[in-house]
Amino acid sequence: MKVVRFRTLLSVLLITLLGCFTGLSAEAPSGEFSLIIDLKPEVFAPGQVVVVTVTGEQRIEKVSGRFQGRDVFFQRSGNANEYQALLGIGLFTKPGEYRLEIKTDFHDVPTRRMYRSISVTDKVFALQRLTLPPELVTLSEKDLLRVGREKVRLDKIWRKETPERLWKGGFIKPVEGEWGSEFGLRRIINDEPRSPHTGVDITAPEGSPIRATNSGRVVLTDDLFFSGNSLVIDHGQGLYTMYFHLSKFIAKEGQKVKKGEIIGLVGSTGRASGPHLHWGVRLQETRVDPVSLISLSLR
Repeated sequence: MKVVRFRTLLSVLLITLLGCFTGLSAEAPSGEFSLIIDLKPEVFAPGQVVVVTVTGEQRIEKVSGRFQGRDVFFQRSGNANEYQALLGIGLFTKPGEYRLEIKTDFHDVPTRRMYRSISVTDKVFALQRLTLPPELVTLSEKDLLRVGREKVRLDKIWRKETPERLWKGGFIKPVEGEWGSEFGLRRIINDEPRSPHTGVDITAPEGSPIRATNSGRVVLTDDLFFSGNSLVIDHGQGLYTMYFHLSKFIAKEGQKVKKGEIIGLVGSTGRASGPHLHWGVRLQETRVDPVSLISLSLR
């Protein structure tokens, strides 16, 4: 937790120096107020979703931010003095120090710009070795073209950031079942490294109901090569959840859904060895761990 205080008794020289280091105005506001920046959890690793809470002693008109070259979207959490945002530390983020920039606007106070250092630790993900028939690993030219087209289509979705936040409160597990392959699992197939697992698997019987993990708008329902019947929900502000290998769609593309609403049924379509749900999350185009999302306390 970091507290930044501004006092009218500060000398002009000290205020000027603060302005040089934090981007603050050389003019101190009237009176005294505190600004608290709180990040949860306190340990940051690749794949982690982080909730940033900014709280002031007086009404905050607007909060905005930047992290790793991407916008961080803040929303008033119901309290006129408090804003919350989610930021994602992508799966492929290397250990090191990264800067979070936060700008705040008050009613009669110049914009304040502050920086918070986020120290990303190293994380070792599990390793899985598989031996499969070559025909299940090597794709034909036709299949490669199809996979390429589908990737372009999905990338267009991830790049679109709906300005409004459509979700509210905490996220929920989408289906009852046992956790299977975990996020970040590294795979070596026939002695060749493959892309890591960018979601989590939940094993459940064929036809089990899948629920929207939070409110949003369905932006994709289609049969894709690898993921079979695939459904994507836009929760606003660059946050998307993905539901793969469905046996049946319940929600339709373009439909608004509420948290807990049934959107489809568990299946084994696409490249799946048995009935299960592959659940993924994208946050500002970064791949993050869905389990870290549902573990956060959100307002």
